[in-house]
Amino acid sequence: MNIRLFRWSRALDLALKHKKHVDTVLGYRARYLESFGKAETHTKFLQCAREGIEVDWEAIKAKIKQEKEDERARSGGGMGAGSGK
Repeated sequence: MNIRLFRWSRALDLALKHKKHVDTVLGYRARYLESFGKAETHTKFLQCAREGIEVDWEAIKAKIKQEKEDERARSGGGMGAGSGK
């Protein structure tokens, strides 16, 4: 949600705290800046880049897909068993 709202610092803070999706935040931030022809200037993002965190879009897409599937499973899967139909 923070990425969609362009709350980049908050998104990165959460990703670093939970040690998940740091590459996702960095990737979407880079795309955002690129769309405006801007270079990264934010210290936290530059630090992550110096640490060598790579952006692999295939891996990012797979993680997002897996999290959506996990969320559906936790919520009962929609119209599956137990829906009374």
